[in-house]
Amino acid sequence: MNDAIDSIDPSEEEEFKSGSEDIDIKPWDLPYWRGGPKKTKAELLAEKEKAEAEAEEEVEVVEPITVEELEAIRSEGYEEGFLQGLNEGREKGEAEGKNEGHIEGKEEGYKEGKQEGNRIGFEAGQAEGLAAGKDEIELATENLVSVVKQLEQRLSEKDAALPQVLSQLIKTACETIIERELEQGDDQIVKKVTAALNQLPGGAEEVQVFVSPIDAPYLEQGLTYLGRKIDFEIDELLATGSARITTKQSLVEFSHQ
Repeated sequence: MNDAIDSIDPSEEEEFKSGSEDIDIKPWDLPYWRGGPKKTKAELLAEKEKAEAEAEEEVEVVEPITVEELEAIRSEGYEEGFLQGLNEGREKGEAEGKNEGHIEGKEEGYKEGKQEGNRIGFEAGQAEGLAAGKDEIELATENLVSVVKQLEQRLSEKDAALPQVLSQLIKTACETIIERELEQGDDQIVKKVTAALNQLPGGAEEVQVFVSPIDAPYLEQGLTYLGRKIDFEIDELLATGSARITTKQSLVEFSHQ
């Protein structure tokens, strides 16, 4: 083919080009085809009968369903539904159980953790408190020992002076008691003499009252204060606070003791 192209005469090529310039070139469109050729009425009728015959051949006779088959279908559907519900319920139950178990486990873990933390904290606080209490007890013990030593030292110093202190206390107490008795001597002697006279039987004769020299002025003042007149005599042998009353028929004596 290349040889044929090469064999074209240049003059002929120029002639072709000049001639082609005068030709009106237009695109060629393919005609639009809307189906095959039209069929005759007989052909259409034959195709219709053929299609109806094929449709009759394809139709199968459906026999009625028996009770056993219906029960089998129902049982099969029940089993399928049961299995499906079981699987769905199991999956849902597992999911819910897992979620609830997670929540309960978290709460239980929190509770146990809190209890464990409280226990650890309590033990730590108890140990710390015991240690602090031990230090305080040791300090208090040291202070107590120091105080006891000071008291022992002071008591030792006072033991030597104790007999003298006791003697002075006894002396002071005796002086106070004696002074008190002496201050009340007039009142006591008056009461005793008056009570003794009141105990004498009625109609007693030759009544005589004897008192000590110290009680004589107290008795005189007391009787004067009471507005009574009683004759009495002084007996040097009587002790202070003692008295003796004699009558013709009886004798009454009493002492300070």
